[in-house]
Amino acid sequence: MRSFFVFPILDREEAMRRMEVVGVETGLPIGVSDSGRQILVWGRVIEDLRAADFDRDDLAAFERVAGFQPSWGVEIAISGNFEAWRHRDLRALTTWLLSDGGCATSIELDEFKTAEQWRETWAG
Repeated sequence: MRSFFVFPILDREEAMRRMEVVGVETGLPIGVSDSGRQILVWGRVIEDLRAADFDRDDLAAFERVAGFQPSWGVEIAISGNFEAWRHRDLRALTTWLLSDGGCATSIELDEFKTAEQWRETWAG
């Protein structure tokens, strides 16, 4: 999986701090690299979930899984240049952002899951 939409219960500042700690690029649009530098992980804050192409069914599913209504989220994507073994870093970041609660979905698997449910999916 190369892209996750993460809706943590954390406040936005803490989530941004955690992404900064692991070197997620948040200053550029997803998929755009600085010249002369290869960026492998991007993060984009989603201020308005309705503008992020989530419909009412998606938001209702989110609320059922996470137990609260999201007010914001973050999209985390990895470059096609990201080596397969580095997926564990994306998984670790996703579960770290969800460590206090919330849920995430991926573009590849259109299903909302908690950190524990993602761990089970990855273990299987």
